[in-house]
Amino acid sequence: MVVTLDLICLLCDYAGALLWSHKRRTKTMETETADKYLNIFPSELLAAVARREVDLNQWAGVVLAGRGLDQNARWVGFPEAARLLDQRSQA
Repeated sequence: MVVTLDLICLLCDYAGALLWSHKRRTKTMETETADKYLNIFPSELLAAVARREVDLNQWAGVVLAGRGLDQNARWVGFPEAARLLDQRSQA
């Protein structure tokens, strides 16, 4: 299980770097849709999401908290972001 979580974290970081790079080369995010970003995900990860073995909502929250952001991508600081993530995981 730990290896799987490490792999998912690594894939999320990789996807984040690709998204950042892509965003800098293209128009503003308002004109883009999620399917453009999902195209860079490995097929195995997308299949696991489709089978509901991986919860992208949970991982998005983890990544946002790691950046100190709330669910609206606003800076709230690391302690507050971790608290918000903890509230979501308990719900």
